[in-house]
Amino acid sequence: MRIGIMGGTFDPIHFGHLNLLLGAKSSLKLNKIIIIPNSNPFYKVKTSSFKHVKEMLNIAIDNKADISISNIESDSNKKHYTYNSLKNIVLDKKNVEYFLLIGSDHSKSFQTWFEPKKILDLVNLVIVDRPGYSSDIMNLLKINKLFKRQLKYKSLIVNYNKINKKKIIRLTLKKNVEISSTDIREAFKSFNEEMILKLIPKKIYEYIIKNGLYK
Repeated sequence: MRIGIMGGTFDPIHFGHLNLLLGAKSSLKLNKIIIIPNSNPFYKVKTSSFKHVKEMLNIAIDNKADISISNIESDSNKKHYTYNSLKNIVLDKKNVEYFLLIGSDHSKSFQTWFEPKKILDLVNLVIVDRPGYSSDIMNLLKINKLFKRQLKYKSLIVNYNKINKKKIIRLTLKKNVEISSTDIREAFKSFNEEMILKLIPKKIYEYIIKNGLYK
């Protein structure tokens, strides 16, 4: 069993998120993906409630059985950290591999995350290329030098830790979709409908209008 995990604010979820999720799922042959919406991230101000974010995620994934949404970071009164959430999700089973999906922009700041070395011990880290952001593998090797061994396979570059068998995987998707949730919220303020519908699914747009989000 191969399980992908992706966290974020998803405020709102957009075509860039969906491209990353589905592209990584196909490229890495993941059996399942767990999405973790963060209701109170330490690195940015949250706009919408967890209830609205989760409902938009449900609409976007359209009841796909192999994609689930976790409530583990739903409490908006506490700060949430990836390592703590992973500890509660990752099961110590020999027949299960976990893959944490992040954008290449986060590889430069990964060492500032809470317990980055323990994250690399717990899961395989997948860095998905984003236009304009290179994957900073040298920065990650400073966290753990045991990942020095490097292999290449099709669209993947893999750094392998022989001791714990974990991997740091750099993935380039066939299709790159560069979208910012901030840009979407700004487009709603100016009500640029034509631009908005290029960035998010129509059903998400309708939900946002119905519930008066991003005014």
